[in-house]
Amino acid sequence: MYLYQTIISKDPTSFKKADGSNQLSSADITAHQDAKTDFEANFKSSAIKIEGIQIAETIFTIEKSYVAFKTLVDGATIQWSDVKYVNGGTEYRLIIVTEAQL
Repeated sequence: MYLYQTIISKDPTSFKKADGSNQLSSADITAHQDAKTDFEANFKSSAIKIEGIQIAETIFTIEKSYVAFKTLVDGATIQWSDVKYVNGGTEYRLIIVTEAQL
């Protein structure tokens, strides 16, 4: 089994260093903000909300950027209705589980 996931921070500016400055670069902050806006506006209503996921020892977890994750949702093999998401307090965790590698 393969688990593909991406994490979208709902407030990427909340990640701070000890000195109070942003932990993420401006480009990363913008990428998370754009991903959050895109997911909420275009795909959240089609994806399936779950409370959490338990990962078995025999599953391969593959982390993807949001942009790379979206390319896995090709509309034929994988659709947004196949995507599960966990709505954590500070993040969205988007997940696709497949038997074959994508």
